Amino acid sequence: MQLSACRKSSVCVDVPCPTWENLDAVMKAAKTVVEGLVLFLSSMGQRRHDFLSPFNARYKTSMCRDFLERRSCPRAASCTFAHSEEELEK
Repeated sequence: MQLSACRKSSVCVDVPCPTWENLDAVMKAAKTVVEGLVLFLSSMGQRRHDFLSPFNARYKTSMCRDFLERRSCPRAASCTFAHSEEELEK
């Protein structure tokens, strides 16, 4: 059995129907990809802190220059510098 699929250009092309074997192979391949993605994401979740730690090694180890000079910081909570002695001690 053939299906007719029409493109935007109004040209119809005969496309063979997939077999059950084709569909089974596609579903198995999709399952393998999803399982691999889940495994990858779960392993990244466990290593997330280790992965980010080199970038955060100096996080809030010094005072924010904007905060010291103006008593305000345009970056607010997203600032990587400390706004108080308590933040420095953490």
